[in-house]
Amino acid sequence: DIPVEFFAFLDVTANSHVRELVMDHCEMHDEVGLALASVLFENNNLTDLIVTNNHLAMKNGTLPQPWYEMLQGKNNHLRRLHLCYNRIQYPGIMKLFDHMSRNRSIVELKMDGNEMGRYTGTSHTEVVKFLSENNSVTYLSMCDMSLRDDLAVKIGEGLQRNSKLKRLMASSNEVTVRAVTEIAGFLSNNETLEVLDLSCRAVQTNDEMYMQAYRTLIQQTNLEQVII
Repeated sequence: DIPVEFFAFLDVTANSHVRELVMDHCEMHDEVGLALASVLFENNNLTDLIVTNNHLAMKNGTLPQPWYEMLQGKNNHLRRLHLCYNRIQYPGIMKLFDHMSRNRSIVELKMDGNEMGRYTGTSHTEVVKFLSENNSVTYLSMCDMSLRDDLAVKIGEGLQRNSKLKRLMASSNEVTVRAVTEIAGFLSNNETLEVLDLSCRAVQTNDEMYMQAYRTLIQQTNLEQVII
């Protein structure tokens, strides 16, 4: 295990000039992640944080609180944040989106591989709020997250009022043609989004429906590249 003291080099008193930190498959658990997020509160140099394929989430599927505080405004220098495959579940993802709605520095956010789980009875207002209010993220990746139609449609609803996001990657989920068609309707007046990847097995099972969904996205939106 990585000792929590490991991240002392990022403390503001250490005068660290590290701009990119990549920790992939390092078996980082939630307590170590807590130490990392806390030390970044006052770090003014780190711009790229890649912590993928670890165990950052707690048993309840959320991140330790300092992560959310950091994203809400404790750190205004991070530009790229990759949290892929860290066992963050639906409650933690929605909480992250809620706090990211007030973030003004991160331009690239990757959440791939964090399983949503079988969420039920939820309105997904956090993701709508994030996409409606955030003014910094231009690249969002939510691949392989067991994302289903109801949440995908809410993402489309948020994009209706988004003027920053240029690329949305959401492949390998559980989205069907129905959701793709509804998303196209929301994107009709969005002139910012350039690339949309919704390539999912459920969309590709029927050739006729696949082509119908593809034509709908091409004809009703301003997208430059469509991948389904």
